Formats: sequence, structure tokens, C-alpha cells
Amino acid sequence: PQNETLADAATENTDNRTTNYWYVEAAAGVQTIFSSDAQLLSFGKRLTPSYTLTLGKWVSPYIGFRLQTQGYALNGFSTPEGLYTGSSIAYGGTYGTTDPVINEVNVNPDGSYRHYLRYVGVHADIQLSLFNIFGGVDFERRWDIVPAIGLGYTHAFAYRGTAHTNSMMTNLSIMGKFRIINCMDLNMELQSSLMPDHFDSRIRGRMCEPTL
Repeated sequence: PQNETLADAATENTDNRTTNYWYVEAAAGVQTIFSSDAQLLSFGKRLTPSYTLTLGKWVSPYIGFRLQTQGYALNGFSTPEGLYTGSSIAYGGTYGTTDPVINEVNVNPDGSYRHYLRYVGVHADIQLSLFNIFGGVDFERRWDIVPAIGLGYTHAFAYRGTAHTNSMMTNLSIMGKFRIINCMDLNMELQSSLMPDHFDSRIRGRMCEPTL
């Protein structure tokens, strides 16, 4: 009976290692937006910094939740085609054929130009531990692959002619995790956010404008 009690206590302590598990993450990387005509901008000029801050909790060895804020800057590209807004859509802004951005940037001879976006987004995601789901729970395992999906809200600030816009967003990601020590992981994450067509203050009839 004494051995059984010790075994039960060990099992309980082991379970506590994977439940009631709060964590914080900070990350930095690069990003790009796949907006209309963005492919006409050179690849190097499309890359911009991205920063994220995350609060999350694993409620079991298999499933977790997180709240993440992300953003900073994106570079898009525009041509004379499309509809543009000079005021916030959320507050009754209307579209026209003249883009206010052209007064703030250098316009190429063909009428095309780069536009600059500053934004912040917040989304709530559900996460899954693939190694625990398909390989069984192993407390000595250092590696994991964690996909996530969620919904959120993003705000683009008025900046160099672009209007401030408010949009719903969908977030998709997959993360590789490596445990350095018990209280610290090193992560590499590939993430995409899907925003509506008006996110960059330009309407071209697209279903969404993803970032990566």
C-alpha cells in the first residue's frame, strides 16, 4: 500500500507538469503581405519586421490556448487601378478612385508606387501538441510540433496616406518547439494572418489579403 501511495503521488506530480501550465512568449521575425500587385515590389523591399507577444495556457498535454498580439509594419504596392479610402471604414469612410497615398510617396512613371502600413492585431488561438497526440505523452521529449488556428481583430493606423481601418482576421500557424530547459523553449513559427480586401485601404475585389 505504501508503494501504491508513492506511485499515485508520482503520477499526480507528473500530471501537474502538463496541466495548469501558463506560459509567455516573445518573438521577432520578418513578414510580407500578399496584397494586390505586391508581387511587383522587389522581394527585399517586401520584407518588414514583425513582433509578437503571447500569453497562453496548456490545459492538457494535448491542447492549449493562447492570446497573441502581433504587428508593426508592412509594405504593399499600388497601381492606378482600384478603389481607395481616405478615412476610416469603421466610421463611415467612402471609397474613391484617387489614393491619398500618392501625396506621401514617390510615384513611378507608370503610376505605380509603394505604400506603407502600420498595424497591430490581437487573436485568440487553439493549439495542439502533435507529438503528444500521435506519439504519446513523454516528459523527456524535447521536440514538439504545434499547429494553431484562431480568430481576432486587426487595426491599421493612418500612416503616409493610408487610412486607419478595422478588420476581423483569421490566424493560422505551425510552430516547431525545442525545450532548452524545463522552464524555457526555443520556438520557430511559420504564421499567416488573413485580412479582408480593405485592410490596406485599397479595394481590388480579392477575398482576402494574407500575410506570412
